Amino acid sequence: MGELIPQETIDEIVHRLVEGLQPERIILFGSYAYGEAMRDSDLDLMVIVAESDEPPVRRDQRAHACLSGVGVPVDVLVYTRDEMARGVTVRTSLARTVVDRGRVLHERREARGDRELARQVAA
Repeated sequence: MGELIPQETIDEIVHRLVEGLQPERIILFGSYAYGEAMRDSDLDLMVIVAESDEPPVRRDQRAHACLSGVGVPVDVLVYTRDEMARGVTVRTSLARTVVDRGRVLHERREARGDRELARQVAA
């Protein structure tokens, strides 16, 4: 059986994704975000990029390539800002669940401003 993934390893994973993909946001979801991780749980990450001409499967492959040799199970999904915006409008979508229940591990300053502006407009 495996062990829980140490925080230092999670930090290294986030660092590699930031360096390789320059995302706006990285959100942890699944068992690690919800405090339900077990010894064999993988790390689930949603990476949000501003835009991309690549198909989703290629983006996911690039993200996994950034994590080569990290030594722990990681599931990474890469969405564009527009894909995420469309996804959160569907109550039962993965995007909505990630936004509602996930934990932000990385957020670019500009993305933080976008989120604050959206809250002010919605209020």
